[in-house]
Amino acid sequence: MMSPFECDRCIFHKLRGEPPNPEAERDKLLLACIRRANLDAFWSRSSDTVSGHVGQVRMMLMLSKLVGIEPLIPSPGPLPPFDHCGYTVAINMLLKSRMAGKYHSDHQQWDTLRKLRTAYGNAVRASAEANASVTSVSDGEGKNYQRLSDDPCASLWFMRFLSGCKRRMGQDWRPDRAMTPQLMQHLLARVENRIMNLQGDANKVDRLRWIFSGTYFAVSYVISLRGPEGLLLELEGLRRHFNSHFGNDGDPSSHVVIALLGQVKGEHNERQHLIPSVNQTKSGIQVRRWLRRTIAANYAEGRVSGPALCDERGVVLTTRTMNEMLHEMLEEIRGEHKTLFLGDIVSRADIEEKYNVYRSFRRGSDSRAIAMGVSPVDIDVVNRWTKKEAAGTSRASHKMKHHYADVTILLPAFERYTKVM
Repeated sequence: MMSPFECDRCIFHKLRGEPPNPEAERDKLLLACIRRANLDAFWSRSSDTVSGHVGQVRMMLMLSKLVGIEPLIPSPGPLPPFDHCGYTVAINMLLKSRMAGKYHSDHQQWDTLRKLRTAYGNAVRASAEANASVTSVSDGEGKNYQRLSDDPCASLWFMRFLSGCKRRMGQDWRPDRAMTPQLMQHLLARVENRIMNLQGDANKVDRLRWIFSGTYFAVSYVISLRGPEGLLLELEGLRRHFNSHFGNDGDPSSHVVIALLGQVKGEHNERQHLIPSVNQTKSGIQVRRWLRRTIAANYAEGRVSGPALCDERGVVLTTRTMNEMLHEMLEEIRGEHKTLFLGDIVSRADIEEKYNVYRSFRRGSDSRAIAMGVSPVDIDVVNRWTKKEAAGTSRASHKMKHHYADVTILLPAFERYTKVM
């Protein structure tokens, strides 16, 4: 086994302080969880690896006996009379795995279960006992420290359990499907038609939302944004930089500057992250036109600052709203152009499962950039603002060459990326 082990009844007595009742349903469930946890710990390593190690241990015992010395192999027990291995957390994880999940009605995924372990670790580190005294290990220069704690879930058995449980359950990863250039063309054309059909004061609210959704779709795809990031479009920054130069050699007639609201001042001393884009991409996405339309729609409502993509009260729209509008358009497109979708998309439910504003636009943008031969350096330049935003007041974790690159003279990199979209 090569793993700490105690029988099911011994562990039960540790956790409950009494022997199990064979008639009680909760006792049966606890025993089943203990057995499952032990089996997961056993199967954290392959049978061949364990067999090989056991053979080597037997060889050491035989050789020690041959010359009359005591073997150095320590005894596997008895173990402490309390939960020193983290069985309680392991059982909690197994019980949680039996609950309904996002993709399955009878169980949850491994990536959901492991959050319990993370939460427990944070609770341990915040406890009075963990902070009463501090023990740490540092390197010779004193630059790197490792903090030691009495966390039972740091035990060898628990690490074995995590590894075995993950192997048994697997990881059901279902990323959002990427938006293709052809699908983007049909999507934005549909939004254009919807806007044209919503004329008059009675349709003003719906018309504004479709204008903002078209801008959101176009910008998120062209500059590779995830769902919430596309909603950071900042109206004052868009207005101020709509016809401005970007860098010393920037020609305002060749590009438009997209302003995303930031938490801190950027390296160009603006309160927004400024990302230039070509006016029109290779696939026909008219970025400047969509931004102009958004600025004009907000101005007509008396808004010159704040979120550019907002409702009639000026409150920023949500990714749920954008998702609903995306799914509505994709359903219409599928009805007329089934060849734009893979064969597994046969209903609105399939569209809602496969396409999502959170990553579909970004996956489509990154995939398009790779397919069109955009260099990794240009891709990193376009996405560098996300690291700066995440860093807050700290220095962003860029590659060294990006630390010394001035964003105001990187216009060609932005143009090369956005042009192929």
